[in-house]
Amino acid sequence: MALIKDVTDCSTFAVRGLDIQLIYQMNKISPGLLVRIDDLNVSLGGSVHAWMQASAKQSLAKAIAARNQKMVINSAYRTIAGQMLLRTHYRNSRCGISAAAPPGKSNHNNASAIDIEDADGWRPVLEANNWKWIGSFDPVHYDCVDPGVKSIHQIAVQAFQQLWNSRRPNDPVASDGDFGPVTASRLRYAPAEGFSGLDIPRILKLTEPLQLGNDVEVLQNALRKIGIQVEVNKVFGQDTDRAVRQLQTDRKLYVDGIVGSKTRQALGLPDPMGS
Repeated sequence: MALIKDVTDCSTFAVRGLDIQLIYQMNKISPGLLVRIDDLNVSLGGSVHAWMQASAKQSLAKAIAARNQKMVINSAYRTIAGQMLLRTHYRNSRCGISAAAPPGKSNHNNASAIDIEDADGWRPVLEANNWKWIGSFDPVHYDCVDPGVKSIHQIAVQAFQQLWNSRRPNDPVASDGDFGPVTASRLRYAPAEGFSGLDIPRILKLTEPLQLGNDVEVLQNALRKIGIQVEVNKVFGQDTDRAVRQLQTDRKLYVDGIVGSKTRQALGLPDPMGS
């Protein structure tokens, strides 16, 4: 299992496994801190995390509704693991990275920043809804300045510290939210694919390979319970995707086939990711 310090892949997708664990732990510390944005009218790049602070999402939703078109987001939330990876590449002169802030110091680490396409076209509605253009030196970047946005750095660090201590009890760090030299060292030695032995809930959707398991069966039974016909086979295939989209259409939700918080609520299912 590769450690962050040894990863040479330039994409932050290389630490996606650890990212998911960190986000889950952050929402355990502060329920509802991060919410998914893929139920908005957005197109997300393959390595973009669909998570944002709740108040930033509300402001983003208003801007998208005001312009009434799909927003293409190329970068959004970056965990401290993703930031450590970029910082490591920078220090090793890899991937053409000319600068990378330490973990917690990038605007993208606060789950309230976006890089988008057609930044000029979006500027009027974003600025009217508590988003600030960072300037011509980074013309695609906006930060949310809604009063509800807060610094999440301490929670992000504490989430990692708690995960580390749970899996490395013989080498504990202080769970104080302080990103000091000891915590920084442990993050460099954290597994990029995530710690083994942790049961983190999935976001259910149509993927390749297909998602299989008991959580899919629970979803299928919930769909059948409200009268939507779907085969109960523990496989999230085309049939289940169709059923989810039918539910979303019937309930006037954003139709994307992703079983996020609003879809789960419509089915009476708990939202294990706290989103």
